[in-house]
Amino acid sequence: MGNSNGKTNTKRIGLAVSKSLDGEWKRPDRPLLLPGKQGAWDDHCTTNPAFVKGSDGKYWLFINPGTLGEYETQKGTVRGNRKYGLAKADSPMGPYKKVSENPVIDFSKLTQ
Repeated sequence: MGNSNGKTNTKRIGLAVSKSLDGEWKRPDRPLLLPGKQGAWDDHCTTNPAFVKGSDGKYWLFINPGTLGEYETQKGTVRGNRKYGLAKADSPMGPYKKVSENPVIDFSKLTQ
């Protein structure tokens, strides 16, 4: 689901499953989660997933998507908005639904 145009804005979170670590691996044709609409806080990409089974029995997928405009204009060693979103699903295969249209964790105001 990588970066088909050589830039980070096409990165997507994929999933591969197999009955054995030796394969045969299968993956869905679509990413687990798409970026937000243009201009949203998460319009850049879906990347850096952290996956856990939550205490509510659902599968939680934390993402660090970033905003395209901020990513292209920021300078320094830390690029991106350092905001994290959360989506949940009843199955590891999805479908995943964002719990909020806003970040659930926001470190963007912290200095580098």
